[in-house]
Amino acid sequence: MGAHAAVLDELRDHIDPAYLSGFARLDLDPLRAPSIQEINRRIEEIGWMATCVDGYVPSRVYAALLARRVFPIATFMRGEQHIDHAPAPDFVHDVLGHLPMLFCAEYRTYLQRLAHTMNAAEANDDDQRLYEANRRMSTLMSRPAPPEEIALAEASARHAGMAASANPSEQTELNRIFLWSIEFGLIGAADELRLFGAALLSSHREARLASSGDAQIRPYSMDVIRHEIEFSSPQCRYYAARNYDVFHDVLTGYESRMASRRGGERCDVASHP
Repeated sequence: MGAHAAVLDELRDHIDPAYLSGFARLDLDPLRAPSIQEINRRIEEIGWMATCVDGYVPSRVYAALLARRVFPIATFMRGEQHIDHAPAPDFVHDVLGHLPMLFCAEYRTYLQRLAHTMNAAEANDDDQRLYEANRRMSTLMSRPAPPEEIALAEASARHAGMAASANPSEQTELNRIFLWSIEFGLIGAADELRLFGAALLSSHREARLASSGDAQIRPYSMDVIRHEIEFSSPQCRYYAARNYDVFHDVLTGYESRMASRRGGERCDVASHP
């Protein structure tokens, strides 16, 4: 926790002020990891609670928890070899990456609306295969494993990702909307972009990369549904939105597509207030 605070000081001018404010409100002990009870005492004031999960969970389960204002916290903790860039979501990612942003009302509104939409999404068999492949790859990379076994898992994940991209379901496309905003998103005007995505703020290496000025940053748009995330290494591009209205507008557009696919029937999703 202390090392993270030092990086926040280093990159303060590149981080969303809402994150910095939320991190201060969490008031974490820099010398130890907080218990789930301590976390719940911090976030109960905003109407949320946390629950422990075993690392990767299926998208539908994850979205259902978020829709009910329950944040899943992974019990797995990254090892020293992955201290600067974990190959899978872990306790550090969830607590230091996600929880500070929950104190921002605009963020909570968007997150919960997106979760409702994800929960109404249709999936296909490729989604399950991709989930299983990514879970296996991240598990192997998170512990000592033979390089050849990791290489096979990476190849399997790439193959599953290609299959999902060839025939993307609503779940696949909404996962990408989630990942390119909540996980890897930047926000603000072009000349003052700020990091707010949990995957950026829980990986010091990726936070420095995304804020270096050398990263490829595109305007956030419906284009995000065409691009998969590379979980095992830093991204080659990021997306930035001027404000939360942009995120909501893209989600509204996608909900319209969902309704059109279903013959104009209204999807059971939350509306943007």
